[in-house]
Formats: sequence, structure tokens, C-alpha cells
Amino acid sequence: MPASAGGCAQDRGTGRLTAGVDTFEPVPGGHPEAAGRAAAVLLALDAVADAVLVIEMPSRERIYANTAALASLGLTHDQLRLPALAVDLPEGERERLRRVADEVALGGQAEAVVHTEMTLDGGRRVPLEVRVGFHPDGSGRAGHGHVIMIARDVSDRQAAEQRRRVSEESFRIAFDRAPIAKAVVRREDSGEHRVVRANQALADLLSVEIAEIVGRPLADRLCARDDLPDLLLALDPPHGQDFAQGELCLARADGGRVWVESRANRVDFPDLEGHTVLLHLVDVTERRRAERREVQRARMNAVLARITTEVLAGRPEREIYRLIVDGAAEVFQAADVALAFPGAGGVIEPAAWVGPVAAAVVEGVLPRSPGFLDQLRRHRVLAYPNPPSTLNPLVAQHFGPCAALRFAAGPTDGDLGVVALARRPGESLFTEAELELLVEFAAHLALAVDLGRARAAQARLSLLEDRQRIARDLHDVVLQDVISVGMQLVAGLDGARDDRPPPQAVIGQLNRAVRNLRATLTGLNPGAPDTMRALAREIVADAERALGFHPVLRLDGPVDTVPREVAHHAIAVLREAVSNVVRHAGAGWIEVTIRWDVDRLSLRVDDDGRGIGPNPGAGRGLVNMTHRARTLGGTLEVGDREPSGTRVAWTVPLPA
Repeated sequence: MPASAGGCAQDRGTGRLTAGVDTFEPVPGGHPEAAGRAAAVLLALDAVADAVLVIEMPSRERIYANTAALASLGLTHDQLRLPALAVDLPEGERERLRRVADEVALGGQAEAVVHTEMTLDGGRRVPLEVRVGFHPDGSGRAGHGHVIMIARDVSDRQAAEQRRRVSEESFRIAFDRAPIAKAVVRREDSGEHRVVRANQALADLLSVEIAEIVGRPLADRLCARDDLPDLLLALDPPHGQDFAQGELCLARADGGRVWVESRANRVDFPDLEGHTVLLHLVDVTERRRAERREVQRARMNAVLARITTEVLAGRPEREIYRLIVDGAAEVFQAADVALAFPGAGGVIEPAAWVGPVAAAVVEGVLPRSPGFLDQLRRHRVLAYPNPPSTLNPLVAQHFGPCAALRFAAGPTDGDLGVVALARRPGESLFTEAELELLVEFAAHLALAVDLGRARAAQARLSLLEDRQRIARDLHDVVLQDVISVGMQLVAGLDGARDDRPPPQAVIGQLNRAVRNLRATLTGLNPGAPDTMRALAREIVADAERALGFHPVLRLDGPVDTVPREVAHHAIAVLREAVSNVVRHAGAGWIEVTIRWDVDRLSLRVDDDGRGIGPNPGAGRGLVNMTHRARTLGGTLEVGDREPSGTRVAWTVPLPA
């Protein structure tokens, strides 16, 4: 029975198959069921959008072409009677198709795919993807049946692939040659972010080869390995943002640090699986350094102003030196600072220090390193990315980047002072700008030291002048009165004399001598350090001027009898505690209590301010107060008061 072009049907009476305008006789001896299956297959193939050719094997006669084949491949029904595979293919391609068809028909392979070309009417060559399959006819004879070839025009696919290749190549060139550092980061199943691509600009920024970046975790390049940037976390599921930006600190191969402004975009790369992010990294290190220099300079100016004020106020040298090391640690973010001056025999002796390692060296727990000081004598400024070899290894293991400076601490250059600073391992290096700032700091430091020594010399001169004045007064006034009294007493003992003085006159002369002696001693300025009681009152008076109200001061017991070292630490703690209240507490009431209990000295500062909270930060003031307590074998307790405010309790034992 006839059928429309591309259609397929079966005559139930004869078992004859019709496809398109062609009629196919059933295989002799074949089963009607097999013919029915073949008809169903042909009907299905006719609905396929790709070109389908059916070839009878082993005759290789083309017996069927679907509508798509007739339309897109330019075949006619007459061509169906031509020898199989006689389409316009290059000779070698036709032979390759024949071999593939034979292998599939004989069971050499279940299915095959052949990529080839053919020429259509008009000379246009079409790239084809030909899938070759085989359906046996049911007779059981090997190689008998139908080879089905499904040919697909892949021109659009190839064009798309070409566009993709061009796009990828353009991206690769732009990525590799970009003047801005770039990296592609992939999130692994473990949650780790690994660099899978990097350009030369990023390698130059980090002073490494590209191969040293690619394939390694991004955390290897962060200044703080455990601090995964928020910008990457924002792009990870479940957040799923497409864009994020922020700042990263990257570690260079030479130990330096680079600050970059980072823009991160989620990008799907065809050749990369998983969650990928494209990073654009702009170097902003100079900007960060400039900002840091401004902050450090402001801190330095504040520290120098505080030191100068204390020097002019006549503070003892030891307290001034302590202010210097505390200020240096604050300005340069150093964990350990030491200040030293030449001592007996030219040996440099520490004058003040801060930090656990510096304290351990001074106290003899860790050995000193005279070689480092000798080296510093030959160089004005020294800076090291790692502890210098001249340091004792037991000390060096606690230090990271170090810096040291010598400065003139007297009228001659041979009278040198030394300030040394150290940061912890892994912290940032001392930059050139910081070293320049350190030189400037030391210049002001030398002025402060000279000024302090000048004031001390002035105090000694004043003491000598007072002593000379007292000597003159004793000689010219008091001693003369005493001599006069003595003469009158002698005259009174001579009973024969009529002009002996009355007893009242002698007593009056003696009282006058006592008054003159008392007046002379009252004018004495010995230059000795103030008593603990006087210093405490002075601190409270200073606080009153800043707060506008009078703090309560309670002194219990003979506090002026405590040892000088204990009094020194106690006054320093009191000044720090009261200063914290003035600056931070917002208090309307302060009470200071100093109590002497024979075997211990307790210092307590209470206020009704905003309180310190359950987790007070480890500020340098609290660290110093704690260190002073531990140095004397005591304790420091800081906590909130009820209903509001803070209590600082500092207690140390007194020697028997």
C-alpha cells in the first residue's frame, strides 16, 4: 500500500512494508512479528528531526530516508535505489562509513559515532555527526538486518564551540596579561578555598612563581591562616551571593605583607567543576601604610606630650623611663621594649622594660646578649625581619621582627642610650617609615632624658644651696643665740655679779634660738622623693581638676613607712587606675583607699561609672598593673560593683 513521503506502513495481508514512496518485501521466512517491529521502528524514525538513513545488510542497499533526510540532505526518492552510502562524501569517508557499518552489523561494536562532512546542492559543505546502529531482521543470520544511520548537522554546535573557544582564549589572554592581580578560587568539598588559576601580576605581588600559588589553599597566602575572609564566606552556600568585596592581608615570600582591596565574583568556568570565584586584587599597601603612619604619629605625639609633662612636673627618672617604654610599645605595637644606658665600666644596663620576655632577660631567667649591644654600638638603627643571630637562641625563639636604636643620652656621643623593640613571631616587619619614626621618637626621647637629668641636677644644686643657706643661718643666727644664752648662763652662775640676767631673760633668749632654728629647718628643700601620702593626695587633686568633683581619699595606717619599691609600684598603680576612671568611666563618685596592715599593703579604687563588663580587654594598663602585683608577689582584681561602677583591688605583701 502506498504511503506519504517519509511515512511507513505495513500491509497486513502480505506483510509488505512501505516507507516513503518505497515498498519493501518482507524477508523470506521472516516472522510477521519482526516485520511489525520494523514498521514501528520506521514510524519512530520518521518523526526524528535528524536525518535518518536505513540500509539493508548485507546488500548495503539504502531502503529508507526519513523526511528530515530528504529535506535537509537534498536526497530524492530515486537516490534511495542507488548503491548504499553513495552520497557526496570524500572517498576515504565513504570507505570509513562502510567499515563502521560492517563492524556494527557484525556485532563488532554496539554503536559507533562518525564525524564527517558532505556537500549539499550549491556546494555548501555540512559537518555531520553520524551515529550508526544495527537492528537484526530476526532471521538469526549474522549481519542480516538494517543499519540505521542518524546524521545530525552540527554546524551550529561547532560554531558555538568555536565562539566558546574564542571567548575562553580571550578571557585567558586578558586574565594572564591583566596588570591587576587576579586569581580563580574553587571551594573544595572540605570547605577549603584552593587557588586554581593565578596571573603573573599576582605572582609579582607576592614575589613568587605562579606554580607556587596554583593548587595551594588560599589560606597559605593570608597573613592570618585561620582568618578566612568574610568576602569568600559570603559567596559560599548557603549565603550564595554573587558579588562581595573587602580587604585582605597577603603574606609575601620575603616575609613582608601586602594589603589588597578585593572584589570577588561567582563565575562558572566550563572547564572547572564546583563552586568557583574570580578575585580581583588591587594593591592598597601604600594607602594602608600612610594611614598607619598617621595613626602612629598621632600616638607618638600623645606619648611624647605625656612624657614631657611628667618630666616638667619633676617625676623621678625611673617613672619617666617607665613611661618611655610603655609609650614605645604603644606607638610601635611591640610586645617587648627595653631602655638601657651605660653603667659602671661602660656596660649597658637596663633602666626600664615592658613585656614578659624583656622582664625575663632583665631578671636573669633568660640570658642577656652582649653581642647584640656591641653590634648596636656600630650602627645607629638596626632592623631585622627575624631575630638577629647575635641574640641568644633561648631569647630569639620568643621574638619575631626586631628593631633597635642608639641615641645620645648626654653631652657627649659616647654617653649612649639604647631602645630595643620586638614583636611576636609572624607579626609584621618594621617598615622604613616606622624606622624613620623610631629615629624621630628617639630624638625626642633624648631631649626628655636630658631635660630630666637637668632637672635632677637642678634639684641637687638647690639642695646644696639650701644646705649652704642653712649653714649660714645656723652660724649667723642660731649659733649666736646659743652663744649668747651660754654667756648669760655663765654670768648667772657668778653670784658676785650684780648685773646677772634674770631667769626670764635667759628663757626668752633660749626660746628665740629655738624659733630661729625651727624657721631655718622649715626652709629646707632636701630634694628627697615625696612621701606616699603626699603623692596619693596629689593624684587625687589632679583627678579633681579633671572631673570637677572631689574624690574621696582614705589613708589607713602608716603608709609612708612601706618600702620604697612597694610605694613606687603602688603609686604607679594608683595613677593608672584613677586615670582610667577619669578617661573612660563617666563616674560621678570615686573613692580611693590605701590600707597598711603590718604584713600587706592594699590599694582599692571604687567608682560608680559604667563598669568594665564581664570580659575586660587586655589593655596595657591592666597588664602593667597585673605585672606590678606579680613582681611583688601580690594580686590584682578588677570587676564590676553593685549597682554600678568598677572596683580595682591591688594587694601586695610587705616584708617582715
